[in-house]
Amino acid sequence: MLREIAEGHAVTIIPGQKEMTTQEAADFLNVSRPFLIRQLKSGELPYRLVGKHRRVMFDDLLNYQARCAVKRERACAFAQYFSKKKLRSSDENLIYIPCYFWRMSLRFQVS
Repeated sequence: MLREIAEGHAVTIIPGQKEMTTQEAADFLNVSRPFLIRQLKSGELPYRLVGKHRRVMFDDLLNYQARCAVKRERACAFAQYFSKKKLRSSDENLIYIPCYFWRMSLRFQVS
């Protein structure tokens, strides 16, 4: 942290137990607020209601961010593995893999 300050970078210290609004949480994750709300409603990210307003714990945002990073790494490894295989256009020997990260199924044919 001191190195970042010494290099002139902005540093913000946020306690893990800080509650954030949905807009603050969306800004932190660099996603849209409607996307974040869908993630909250689907149970991907825990939250609590204060009146009718949702609040998200900063620790939960960090955990969610780490889970998303793992999903991205797995998807990249998967894509790299299949990019090395020869893909054909016929419909025999297809591999269907449900991909919940993108909410679609990936279809590959391995020779």
